[in-house]
Amino acid sequence: MDYRLRIGSQIFGVAGVALLAFFALCPADWFPHTVLNFGLDHFLAFFVVTSILIVGWPRPLLVGALAAAVGILLEGLQFLTPDRTPQLMGAFYSALGALAAALVAEYVIRERKDEQSH
Repeated sequence: MDYRLRIGSQIFGVAGVALLAFFALCPADWFPHTVLNFGLDHFLAFFVVTSILIVGWPRPLLVGALAAAVGILLEGLQFLTPDRTPQLMGAFYSALGALAAALVAEYVIRERKDEQSH
């Protein structure tokens, strides 16, 4: 894999995590509202950021597990904000998005290795 792609993915992936942390902990009126529903917002945000991170660090199951833990932690940290309320389903959808990205990446990586070995 191209070294620049890996480094770029690492930088953008970490920036994506920082952006998710900002939106999880910022005042509620700063939060951007989308046309998607609550669960799909969480799922897609963590699916995309985890996918970018996996390009930078191609160990999908480890990266997915860490991203899922970050999603759960960020949802829990909303207890510390005065105008946000953590929601169990928010943590669930965040973790689900991260783990789904990891499983898709793991499958793609294994398929590519199988094709190369034949």
